[in-house]
Amino acid sequence: MADNNFTVRRDVKSVIKIIILTFLLLFIWVDQTVSLGLSSARSMGLGGAYTAVARNEQAPFWNPANLSFKDNRAFSLNLFSLGALVENNAFSLKDYNNYNGRFWYDNDKNNILGSIPSTGLNLDAQAEACIVGLAGGSVALVSWISGVSDISLPKEPIELLLLGNQVEDTISLEGTSGEAYAYGTLSFSFGQSIYRNEEKEIGIGVNLKILHGIIYRKIVKASGQVRIKETEIEGESDLVLHRASGGRGYGIDLGIAAKKNEKLTFSFFLSNPFSQIKWDTKPEERGYRFQVDSLNLSSSDNDSVILSEDYEKRIEPFVTHLPLIARAGFAYQAKKILLSFDWEQGFENGPGVSRTPRFSLGTELKLVGFLPLRGGITAGGKEKLALSGGTGLDLGLLYLDIGIANKNAISPGSSKGLGFSLGLGFRF
Repeated sequence: MADNNFTVRRDVKSVIKIIILTFLLLFIWVDQTVSLGLSSARSMGLGGAYTAVARNEQAPFWNPANLSFKDNRAFSLNLFSLGALVENNAFSLKDYNNYNGRFWYDNDKNNILGSIPSTGLNLDAQAEACIVGLAGGSVALVSWISGVSDISLPKEPIELLLLGNQVEDTISLEGTSGEAYAYGTLSFSFGQSIYRNEEKEIGIGVNLKILHGIIYRKIVKASGQVRIKETEIEGESDLVLHRASGGRGYGIDLGIAAKKNEKLTFSFFLSNPFSQIKWDTKPEERGYRFQVDSLNLSSSDNDSVILSEDYEKRIEPFVTHLPLIARAGFAYQAKKILLSFDWEQGFENGPGVSRTPRFSLGTELKLVGFLPLRGGITAGGKEKLALSGGTGLDLGLLYLDIGIANKNAISPGSSKGLGFSLGLGFRF
């Protein structure tokens, strides 16, 4: 019976591995590119507290109303900027260094499993790259590529892989979900002053966006169970995926901002109150069915694990919307120090967005004029807690910014995610 139990464990693990790896492979390759403003290294260094700070070619990402202020440069050009973020809800850098490359004892496996919440393992990745960034006074033309993926795996299959099975176990795959997409944006941005009186200013702004869908993947159905008996295994799992290879659409962002004086700025931004992408290039449904059909250990024929009903069919074009997000912030700019605060509120839970409000506090010191030092802290949202920092060079006409952030932790060793951003440009 011991040999039979070992065979059960081995075969069931093989089935679960196939299912989990298939789910991961469907998504992980599109993590190449929705955190608007992720490509701004200065904003990352400030912990994302940038809504009232952004000016020039960076204003469209955070609030186009900021383009209405008279302190914008006459002309600015982004040479390149990019940012990326990966994070999870379970494992830290310390965990990776501790367990990578060595044998796992039962206590190690229990500790690893204990790090995964009962809701399962979540994996998130985001990236953004600014291709064109031009601003002249109160208008801007900005183009960028961005994307996001969000994958959730239930805890039970992971527990089976680590600890094995017990007789009369039922391993459920419910709770598996995933969505990933990438798109390009061309934004025409305008800021218009509606009130000026000495240092006091009030302005409104709008982004008019042309959207080009690049790729889309979403699990629309994931279900199934594997039932383990004393001498046999049976079960099934169904996966249905919707995907497309291109689309087109539009988006509009709105903002309002005010300056009480040269030091104090208030800003409010509504991202994507109107948006859609119609995915009409190769819209398809892909279905998979994994089946374990009475795998009997007393039989000499154990080749009963099959992949059946694998199909692919065209579907009607479908429409998705970019997430609606509201941001409000204020900034206080003294001679050598900047203090900024942001509140962000998403209106749905999904890739790159959360209904949980997020609060950010950032500061920038210029003790040496050309060498800014930045730091920030974020609480709430998907990250729960994050610390960030950054620096760069401010040479007047030329600027270079670097930002880095660790997610879901205070210390770098406990970080469960990492963000990095880099930018270079001219301002005249």
